[in-house]
Amino acid sequence: MTKTLPTLTKFRSLAVLSALAGLSLVAAIGVPESAEAGACGTVKHRFDSDTVYAIRVRAKRTSCRGARRLVRDFYSDRGVHRHGGPTNAETYYTLDRFPGWRCGTGASGGGCKKRGGRRIGWLSVRA
Repeated sequence: MTKTLPTLTKFRSLAVLSALAGLSLVAAIGVPESAEAGACGTVKHRFDSDTVYAIRVRAKRTSCRGARRLVRDFYSDRGVHRHGGPTNAETYYTLDRFPGWRCGTGASGGGCKKRGGRRIGWLSVRA
């Protein structure tokens, strides 16, 4: 007889697996490390009438103003195009207003990169 996991345990396992997959994607994109990147402040984004996130932005070799604009555009879905496969790990995004940048998302955050070592990273926290 096969034992089945309780629903809560299944949910936790799925959450851990998706978090690990998301973190590996963010690591592959190259979110700036704390020692290398400068803090660029916080961008607030309202996902629906009840949910507001404070998105902490960091940048390396790019201006903070540009980094915040890119994150705002990314979350507003203006001119954002999805490329790649069906899973988050195989997917990257491009933005019309930021040619040459490639972005990806993971568990509670994401990042973008461009040639020349330019990088932007963010972490979403419920406000």
